[in-house]
Amino acid sequence: MHYIGRDRHSRQSPAKGLATEASRPGQEQRPRVRTAWGPPSSVRGAATGVSNVPKQMDVRIEKSGTEVPPSQQLPPGQGREGVGSPSASPPRAGSRLVHMQQSQQQQRNGKSESSNDILRQARDRAQRDRNRLAREAAAEAAQRAAPRVPKIVMPVLGLHMPDTNRTGGGVTPGGRPGGALSAKYAGIRSSGYGGGASSRAAQSGAGSSRLTGYDSNRPPAGFNSNRVAPSNVPGRSSVASNVTSARLDRSAVRVSSAMPSLEEIAKAITERPHLTAQIVAIRDDATLDKQRRMWEIAKIIREADAPPPEATPLEIAQAKFIPTHEQKAGRRTATVEHNARVKANEGKRVYMPPAQSSWVAWGGESIDSMLDNVDLIDGRYLVSLHRHGGNLPRWQNVPDSAKITRSTVWRLYGWEMKMSLPILVLSYPWLDETHPDRQGETLAKVAEVLEYMLPCAGGDAFTVGVLWDYASLPQPMGEGGIRNGAELARFRGGLRSLMTWYAHPYTHTLLVNTPLPTGAEYGNKRPYAQRGWCEIERRAANIAKSVTCLWDLSGFKPEQLEKFTGVRKFEVMRNQLVLGPGVRDPPLSPPVVEAELRRRVGIGEIAFADERDIDLVVEMYQRGFVTVYETYNRLDPQGCLGAYAGLAWTEAEARMLAGALAYAAEKCKFHKDLGPTRLSLGGNFFEDGGRKAIQQAVQFSKCFGSILF
Repeated sequence: MHYIGRDRHSRQSPAKGLATEASRPGQEQRPRVRTAWGPPSSVRGAATGVSNVPKQMDVRIEKSGTEVPPSQQLPPGQGREGVGSPSASPPRAGSRLVHMQQSQQQQRNGKSESSNDILRQARDRAQRDRNRLAREAAAEAAQRAAPRVPKIVMPVLGLHMPDTNRTGGGVTPGGRPGGALSAKYAGIRSSGYGGGASSRAAQSGAGSSRLTGYDSNRPPAGFNSNRVAPSNVPGRSSVASNVTSARLDRSAVRVSSAMPSLEEIAKAITERPHLTAQIVAIRDDATLDKQRRMWEIAKIIREADAPPPEATPLEIAQAKFIPTHEQKAGRRTATVEHNARVKANEGKRVYMPPAQSSWVAWGGESIDSMLDNVDLIDGRYLVSLHRHGGNLPRWQNVPDSAKITRSTVWRLYGWEMKMSLPILVLSYPWLDETHPDRQGETLAKVAEVLEYMLPCAGGDAFTVGVLWDYASLPQPMGEGGIRNGAELARFRGGLRSLMTWYAHPYTHTLLVNTPLPTGAEYGNKRPYAQRGWCEIERRAANIAKSVTCLWDLSGFKPEQLEKFTGVRKFEVMRNQLVLGPGVRDPPLSPPVVEAELRRRVGIGEIAFADERDIDLVVEMYQRGFVTVYETYNRLDPQGCLGAYAGLAWTEAEARMLAGALAYAAEKCKFHKDLGPTRLSLGGNFFEDGGRKAIQQAVQFSKCFGSILF
């Protein structure tokens, strides 16, 4: 039907029954013109073309039935009012009705053309969808037929799934599928694995080695990024033949330069599940870019393929250590007691830390990834061990119930003290080459400190975790004093993150800087201040440790704590142990630390069992230094580095701090998800020169934000 609507501005009421219909026998109904609103004159005007139709009339066209052919139209003289109506007359050329009919015909033609276009586009879309589904089905079938790559490999490298339809099915570090890695990521030469680390215990030449087997993570000097190393050249020596001993000189050892494909990584993970934790640790290491991650993964796989390093005399002596019968009995009793305690509190397991807990507020969630290769020891177990006359067991002999791992980290969620975490990291001197604390005298000192910390743990179901290297990392054991493959991989992975434990702002680092025990004749009588490893651990603790979490055991006076109880006793003890103003040193950049160590070793102030240990500890310090500054806002959700506030530092300390911050600004990468770190330096006596040096050190770095003096 064709409707002519009323004028929008008309206020007249509608007229009923004004439209008529003309029809003939056997003829379909014709389109009719009807005014929905307005007087009869409007209808008559619409039929005759009289100019009394309002100019602003709102016209709406609707189609009813089929179009009436010209042969069936009304003859002239039969108007819309009825047959023979005197008002009916043919439309004049140029009238409004003629223009309306012409526009209707044009619209019908346009609709026909547009309908054809729509149908053609729909057919094209359907064909494209069928082609896409066919391609996806073929790709899925090829993927099912190809060997599957573990999901862990993908997020490690930040790559997409490999194109299994191509030869090799590998993916280049840039994300391009292919069978071999590009030349940019090939041609790597590495130094020997496991060499250079010797005794951590006897810095004067005799002691127990906890670092044997550690290798430098530094890209070797022979790194060639422009040459593809062929993997099937006749005569090329294998990894196993190249790496024959962990004690070979670094410059004399060469390994395969070919980078691993994803299939090789998948095979390594499948055949050696203990490598998974190390690959995950590399993935989560924010200090590594994609190329460095590939290099680290290649090194781990080559290390796993290489034969185990030969044990040193120190490791053989350490592996032969056997506790006395009384110490064995004390260990068994402590284990039974602790197992019963853990079983009784298993029903109190907490699967998620409370949102308002100290664990969440002070960076406890960053500890989870650090537990991949390092176990913390339950403080309640150590207290029981001391009470029953036992001594510290090596990692392999610590009961599983006494280890704080990712699955049992919930036992640390109940900590009640602010600006700290329930973790005690020990920096202490080894006393013998066979055992760090053969008679349990260091254990007695640590157990006394733990007894004051445990009341703040949050109840019997919760505890304090202790990082004690001998019990937290795998040690040499057995006939040859050699760690097996899984233990060696875990040991190396633990060393990579060791300095982060000391530098974390809210773990309690305890410097056992007390006179050496005299209860027995020990093999190493060098004090704490003359131990190279103790020095580097203390330097690492100065990087970003909160003021209340860096403790010195030499200030401990338990006789003054007898009148206090509970949390108050812990607070008083903490005030005794804290390194206050005028005592704590500012952080030093890795180059300064290296130069200072070499100078002091040269004049005999500090001793290492092997001079190559200097390279190892400096490298570990550099890794921890960059990691802490680069990811500080992950370690401390507050985002404000306040470890340097209130220490009464002067102009000299300001210059040293400026040097450390300048190194961090140069080496650290900015992470948008973490944001910049604010610096709080109040409570010091910096002059204008020192303030200006600090500002200039960080002014062009996105890693640092505002500075408050």
